[in-house]
Amino acid sequence: MQTRFAPLSDQDMTPEQKRVAHAVASGPRAGLRGPFHALLRSPELADRVRRLGDFVRFESTFPAPLRELAILLVARFWSAHYEWNAHRKHAISAGLDPAIAAAIETGRRPAMLSGDETIVYDLISELLVDKDISDATYQAAESRFGEQAIVELIGTAGYYGIVSLVLNAARTPVPDGGTRMPAPAPIAIDSRIAEVDGIRLHYLIAGRGDPVLLLHGYAQTSHMWRPLIAELAKSRTVIAPDLRGFGDSAKPDGGYDKKTMAQDVHALAASLGHRRIAVVGHDIGLMVAYAYAAQHPTEVERIVLMDAFLPGVGDWKSVWLLRDMWHFHFYGRTPLELVAGRERIYFEHFWNEFAADPARSVCEADRRFYAAAYAQPGAMKAGFEVFRAFEQDARDFAGFAAAPLTMPMLVLAGEKASGEFLIQQGRLVDDNVEGVVIEGAGHWLIDEAPDQVVPKLVAFLTSRTVDADK
Repeated sequence: MQTRFAPLSDQDMTPEQKRVAHAVASGPRAGLRGPFHALLRSPELADRVRRLGDFVRFESTFPAPLRELAILLVARFWSAHYEWNAHRKHAISAGLDPAIAAAIETGRRPAMLSGDETIVYDLISELLVDKDISDATYQAAESRFGEQAIVELIGTAGYYGIVSLVLNAARTPVPDGGTRMPAPAPIAIDSRIAEVDGIRLHYLIAGRGDPVLLLHGYAQTSHMWRPLIAELAKSRTVIAPDLRGFGDSAKPDGGYDKKTMAQDVHALAASLGHRRIAVVGHDIGLMVAYAYAAQHPTEVERIVLMDAFLPGVGDWKSVWLLRDMWHFHFYGRTPLELVAGRERIYFEHFWNEFAADPARSVCEADRRFYAAAYAQPGAMKAGFEVFRAFEQDARDFAGFAAAPLTMPMLVLAGEKASGEFLIQQGRLVDDNVEGVVIEGAGHWLIDEAPDQVVPKLVAFLTSRTVDADK
């Protein structure tokens, strides 16, 4: 692509442009290049940017290798190819390990970072991705470098953000001999197996950062979370297990009360080294999520409940006994014989009838995936046992509700499904609730309304503060 702002000749420049061009070329940059060909179109802005750049790059007290590390992170974040090529050379000349630059170039966290490099990497990455700096990272930076250095580092990120945006908008080509950065590596989602408390659990895991646990519902598996994982894993460690009895996890004869199923996933989180975590649940998964938070309230940082109901809370029987919720009471030998080999027919009822529009419900490829998962030996029986356990869940949840939760809770409900009912239940079990009805959606929120649901989940799960009682 051709650059949008060609270099100006002396004949084309106004006296003010000539003055600023001379100041840039005769200063520490020793030339007029990069963003300044574009910036000269506004000589006053160019001069002010020049002076800021002179300070953060050439006069700052922050050590050069760490400053260049910050610049590379900004260039990678904005995919500013010119800036990357220029400062990769500066960084290595200043003493930064080339392996660190190579990892950042491909969008990976470098494997080997010194203590100081870790602080700078985390501070700049959090500022760019999360739009904030965590207390832990800020305190580490303040203790190691002091407030002046932190402010200069933030200013460096801001200056090179301006530079990157100007270079990108101007379509400035890479310097001679340079190359364009590759597209950031896609989020890698690993599939793993863990043995916890005597049960085998399959789970998906991706990303880095504070942990988030995603719990699927009936008629689906951990597979349902892949669209959310792709976004959330950019700044969080995401763990999505197949619950006991589902997908590729073990299918024992019992243990399908939600209190026990929550203990399974709590043991999984603990085995991965996570003692404080955010928990999200959809459908049956929201019941497990609530049981997790109620049993381990000091270990749950925040919680999301998505479209279903909580047995034992408020007027729950008005949902449990609804005529079109016959499946809550459909278990035992005869139902198993009726659905054997007909799993797809059975689940079509859920995917179609519980959607606002069956055409925007679970897609065909996912329907085949889930039907095959539930056709595995023992899978349909396990799913039925989840419903059989509702009366025990009601007794357990009524006890849990006597001690309301205090962590931030987000409740998402489909306009054509749970609506306000689940939000009202959420406010009976937690003192800090934000409730949102997803307009035009039925039960399958991730599938029916991803453009509304995924950004809302990411915002809630990555925010530093959460407003209550919305």
